[in-house]
Amino acid sequence: MYQVKNPSEIPMVILTTFQLGLFSYFWYTIDNIGFMYYLNIGFRVFILIYLILLIIRMIRQQKEIRITPDKLVVRGTQLEPSSIKRIKIHTVFNTRIGIQPIGKQFIPTKYYFQFKHSEDDAIKALRTWANENQVEVKEGHFLAWW
Repeated sequence: MYQVKNPSEIPMVILTTFQLGLFSYFWYTIDNIGFMYYLNIGFRVFILIYLILLIIRMIRQQKEIRITPDKLVVRGTQLEPSSIKRIKIHTVFNTRIGIQPIGKQFIPTKYYFQFKHSEDDAIKALRTWANENQVEVKEGHFLAWW
């Protein structure tokens, strides 16, 4: 059993807040009520909802991952090897792990995490499990989405 945490979302919160401020500035520069006015409102609502979801994700309680011989239990969800397309590992700044289920183009955020402690041992155990269960492990950048 390994403790996991959500990867830091602070850069995305800063970027999203900047975008919200930018659209708020454009709000006051649009003179007439037309298509651009309503498009601006739509973007502001979308960015505000996204910002709220990012903050909720940041403060959500940390969970764990359990590696058993026949399945992975990630944040309370059991994943059989037959339901996993690949495990992706991104190691540029901080090591982030993403488990991509079959049928999903992006990695769901509930399967996107960092190990809290003993990262090297946890990644080694995850690679060993994937090798034993014929699950592809790929290194590189990936996208996570709700």
